[in-house]
Amino acid sequence: MFFEDTEVSRYKYYRELGKDLHEQLLQHIGRIKIQKAGKEIGLAQGKFMVFENTDQMAVLQDYCIHTYRVGMKSIFDIFIEKSQSNLGSEEMALLNALKQSFFSVFKVKGTEKSFYCHMINIFNQAELTVIDSGLGRTAFPGLMLVGRLIQIPGSLFYMSTGSSIPIMHQAALREIEHIMLTFSSATNGAGLSRTQEASFAKQAIRMLLRFDTSHGEHVEVLGSPLK
Repeated sequence: MFFEDTEVSRYKYYRELGKDLHEQLLQHIGRIKIQKAGKEIGLAQGKFMVFENTDQMAVLQDYCIHTYRVGMKSIFDIFIEKSQSNLGSEEMALLNALKQSFFSVFKVKGTEKSFYCHMINIFNQAELTVIDSGLGRTAFPGLMLVGRLIQIPGSLFYMSTGSSIPIMHQAALREIEHIMLTFSSATNGAGLSRTQEASFAKQAIRMLLRFDTSHGEHVEVLGSPLK
């Protein structure tokens, strides 16, 4: 049984709070980091990012924050070290949830009440429910997608970080299965370490963007001024 008012309200609250934190996190990404991250996932062409659509811009930003590494740390890790003492309790609750976020391949089982999307994490076969106003209306049983999820603070449900990529081509699905097999063999079913997860995310995103990008427009490199 779902208590829609409470859970959806909680989701909306943390989604808005997440947007504020997202803007703060982006301030820690300079042009050079954007350029290097874009190159890793195949979006950089010279000094420009080439996007097929605005969703790809969100994918790049999410990749920069959670997956791209400066040494052994993500931009998110660096942000926490520098900023946690200046944040309120609700922001810290969200940051702690983000620290436990995970990137994977998911299969949709079904949707409910325009907000709830029931999924299976393909890596470990765990079933979970995501609250998402977009997926709740547009996802359909059998849809495969990759993305990063976090558990909503104070809830049993999850929400995305806003940049899931649907797998819309059979050839892309076959490549994802091949990449997953490589990582599954390496972990012997123990689950991905953070380093392995970052490597998997880079390979999966780069491959899916290759299928998605047939043409685009030049967009100025995002980020704070070059330092």
